[in-house]
Amino acid sequence: GENYVPVILKNKHSDPKNYFAIDPLEYLKFSRGNEMVAVFHSHCIGDSQPSDFDKANSKNTEMPFLIYSLPEKKFSLYQPEGHACNIEELLETL
Repeated sequence: GENYVPVILKNKHSDPKNYFAIDPLEYLKFSRGNEMVAVFHSHCIGDSQPSDFDKANSKNTEMPFLIYSLPEKKFSLYQPEGHACNIEELLETL
């Protein structure tokens, strides 16, 4: 199968308790030698369902968002229209 490598990046949003954003420069550096298959982040407060902000960013980047809720101890995957992601393979790498 495929080899997936998780890359840990800081949340660069000015309001990190409520929103998640990747540094565009870090994304470009990573994408030069790798294929990004999904964006993973956690919800420290609330459930694992994507926020409206998550959905908008997922659609804008055309990347699935894998979200883990700390209170629920549960994963959720949001996939923008036209993009498929194998959740089982991703979860095996975490």
